[in-house]
Amino acid sequence: ADLNARNKRRQTPLHIGVNKGHIGVVKTLLDLGCHPSLQDSEGDTPLHDAISKKRDDMISLLLEHHADLTITNNNGFNSLHHAALRGNPSAMRILLSKIPRPWIVDEKKDDGYTALHLAALNNHVEVAELLVHQGKANMDLQNVNLQTALHLAVERQHTQIVRLLVREGCNLNIPDKDGDTPLHEALRHHTLSQLRQLQDMQDVGKV
Repeated sequence: ADLNARNKRRQTPLHIGVNKGHIGVVKTLLDLGCHPSLQDSEGDTPLHDAISKKRDDMISLLLEHHADLTITNNNGFNSLHHAALRGNPSAMRILLSKIPRPWIVDEKKDDGYTALHLAALNNHVEVAELLVHQGKANMDLQNVNLQTALHLAVERQHTQIVRLLVREGCNLNIPDKDGDTPLHEALRHHTLSQLRQLQDMQDVGKV
């Protein structure tokens, strides 16, 4: 039997096992040599599916069998992007412990978004903390609009993420494509508490 046979959605038996939540089936398929990283019609690997299903046991099992966490789906999301988008801190913790090369943390989608951008955009505080502390993510990378994660957090008034990024020393003076820094964004959105945080940090930097 072909362990990697595809259905109409290009799913392998491993995709099905992950989506149905059958850990025993998944383990058996992997032990028999089923390819851990084939993509379905959406470009998703079984690892993408395990992250969506919040199945840490399957995420760990797939990574033990050398599933490739750098493969991107049709929307340009690798596994780290996917965990950040979904707001799945336990998956992110596992992924960060298994990344083969440190720079993968800062991989950008076509729109320039990193996993940290996605966490900041969606207010996934714990995921952002993991990316910064465990993943050593570069906080100053810019998307295609030249926005940093701080721009996005300030713009959407995600105060905990603003506090995290500022406390960890991100650059407060990076302009986006319109020339706006995070301070400009704070002024525009009348977010005085965030503005004070940013100004306090700037004052500290001047001492």
